Amino acid sequence: SKINEIYFLNDSFGVSRNIEFKAYLSNFTDYFIALDNIYFWANKENLNERQKAYHISRCFEDAHNSSEEIVDYISYWQVKLAISENDYNSIDPYTVPERATYKFEPTIPINPDGIEVDFNVEVELIEDRALHIFGTTNLFNHASLLINVRKQSGQLCGSNKASVMAGHFDFGIFNFKGNGYVAGLYFIEMSLSLPSIQPKLFQNKAGIEYENLKGPYVDRTVPMVKYRKEISVE
Repeated sequence: SKINEIYFLNDSFGVSRNIEFKAYLSNFTDYFIALDNIYFWANKENLNERQKAYHISRCFEDAHNSSEEIVDYISYWQVKLAISENDYNSIDPYTVPERATYKFEPTIPINPDGIEVDFNVEVELIEDRALHIFGTTNLFNHASLLINVRKQSGQLCGSNKASVMAGHFDFGIFNFKGNGYVAGLYFIEMSLSLPSIQPKLFQNKAGIEYENLKGPYVDRTVPMVKYRKEISVE
């Protein structure tokens, strides 16, 4: 529980247009992910004690490597970003200002006879830990879906588009920079983007504000349809 608490307090350090600084920030996220993965491997079923010990030792090794990168370059970035000791000491990591968010206000009533959006996403682990992602849905034909595969850190590890035809979609084969995915937890984020950029054949049925779609996957504040699933790569 303590590891999870620490992870969720420190799961995102943001991004930067400065590629060098962005890479440095990723060390913080990778450090906490390595700690969080200890719990994952310790409770992983169908592993003997030797296998668990191997994976847990790798987690500690990854955390150690990330912490060394953090310590070695922290002074460099403190100077580079002109952060004084007073600035540093005044930071309260437990109090982060909330960002203003854009909120869309629907103008068309939701159709009570609209379809309740449903997804069945299948992830097939194939040779060299590549992933084949496909599935079924009750969305109308020609719906354009976007999918992202991310590490727990939020790092994007793959994306693609697919169209719905006869209740089926197939995003094809995913790998990471030409290699398979390393073992661990990942998130699949699938979305149906704004109605205005959907094919007209689909928009005419779903509605210009998705008023003909309903259910927990429909986000009325955008409007969009969003689906998220956690997967384990072994």
